[in-house]
Amino acid sequence: MTAPALIEFQPVPSFAERSLRGTMLVIPAPNALGNLGQLAVDALISTLKLQRIGFIDTPFIAPVCGIDSYGEHEGEGVLHTTVEVYAPASDSELHLTVVQIRSPVQPRKAVAFAKHLKTWITEVGFSDVVLVTGADAGRRDDSQMATEPLRVLPTASSPSRLLDRATELGITVLGTDEMKRAWVTKPSPVPPGAGVSRFVFDEFSTQESGNEIPLLIALWFANDGDPTQALQLASAVFRIISSKDTPPVEEWKVPASWSFLYGSQRFTKELFQ
Repeated sequence: MTAPALIEFQPVPSFAERSLRGTMLVIPAPNALGNLGQLAVDALISTLKLQRIGFIDTPFIAPVCGIDSYGEHEGEGVLHTTVEVYAPASDSELHLTVVQIRSPVQPRKAVAFAKHLKTWITEVGFSDVVLVTGADAGRRDDSQMATEPLRVLPTASSPSRLLDRATELGITVLGTDEMKRAWVTKPSPVPPGAGVSRFVFDEFSTQESGNEIPLLIALWFANDGDPTQALQLASAVFRIISSKDTPPVEEWKVPASWSFLYGSQRFTKELFQ
């Protein structure tokens, strides 16, 4: 008897799961600093007007639900769940699948979550994976603080067009020497504060020959409580996953769910008078 899948995709009635094959997957890293990956994915979904195509059922992530995450895009009273899957309209040039995760991975379940996530991604047949996350800005050294807080970290198991694109854009690749200077206590090359990213990275770094799916971590050295960083990270991810001929996003849309987000109101001089 076959064991039930612990990460299972449930499509909406009008969508066929086979349509996911060959698309690029963008997914946030749960349990990371400030939920920056989830906020960046929120901005991508809202700005690109992605359509919800299904849900993911898994025991590894704490259940949660809410309403009206994206305001005008989906209308009031729309129920949103823990893990949802989004895609562009059928006529879009972006061959993209976006997963949004709205709750943390359960305690002591990170390794199992990473393992089963890789199994699901492999079975679906995504072409590439972009894992979006924040990392602890307080753990940078002086040289890192003088540069842009954006970094990418690829797995070495197979070449990736996403890494080539990031390099073309001048985005810094997180290097071995840089990692040793900043966090010597962690065996993983993933910086502290990046949640379950280290476990997902480890899983994708040990793939069997002939079955490799490239993984690229896009991370931002973040300060908790500043949602503008999420818009910058979303913009960077969009540039990485887009072709050279794709028009840039002129203005990023702030989702309705950010209305009462901590740090969303700018400080004014009146506050200090």
